[in-house]
Amino acid sequence: MPIYYYTAINQESRQQNGCLEAENEKIVRQRLRARALIPITIDIKKHDSYLLTLWHMFFRRKTLSLKKTAVIMQQLSLLLSSGLPLTEALAALALETKDAAVRQLLRTLHDKVMQGYSFTQATLEHPRDFSKLSVAMIAAGEKSGTLDQTLKRLADYIEKTIFIRQKLQTALIYPAVIMCVAI
Repeated sequence: MPIYYYTAINQESRQQNGCLEAENEKIVRQRLRARALIPITIDIKKHDSYLLTLWHMFFRRKTLSLKKTAVIMQQLSLLLSSGLPLTEALAALALETKDAAVRQLLRTLHDKVMQGYSFTQATLEHPRDFSKLSVAMIAAGEKSGTLDQTLKRLADYIEKTIFIRQKLQTALIYPAVIMCVAI
C-alpha cells in the first residue's frame, strides 16, 4: 500500500503534518476528515530504492499475536450480535484500539469492505494475521448469515489454543531445567 504525506489543519487552526498508509488519496482524505482535520496537501511517497521497498515489505510489521486476534474476533462478534453492520463495527474498533498495528489492520479491512469486498476477501489479503482456518470459518459464517456466532466460536478456539500452548510450555520447562541441572 502506498504511503501518503499530508498537511492538514486541526480544530485549533494549527497546521499538522503526518503520513498515512492507504489504498488511494480518497481514503486518506476520509481518514483525515474522520480525525477532524482539514486536508491541505496530500502527496504520495516515492520509494527511494528497491532495497527500501523490500525492507518495508518484510520488516515493517510483524504478525498479530494470537491473543490480539482473539480479542478482535471477540469484539467484532459482540458488535455484530448487537446489530451493528460490519463496516461500522470495524470502524468503531479501529477508533477505539490503542495498538497501532491492530488499528492499521482494522482500517485496511474496513476500507476493503467499503470498496465492496467481502469480509472473507479482505482477510485473505492478510495471511500473516489470519490463518487459513480463520478465513475458512469467516467464509462459512458469511455464507450462512451467522458471522457473529462464527466469530465468537473462532475467538473461543483461539483462546483454547493459547491456553494449550501455555500448558505445553510450562510442562516442558521442568524437564529442561532437570536436564540442565543434571549436566
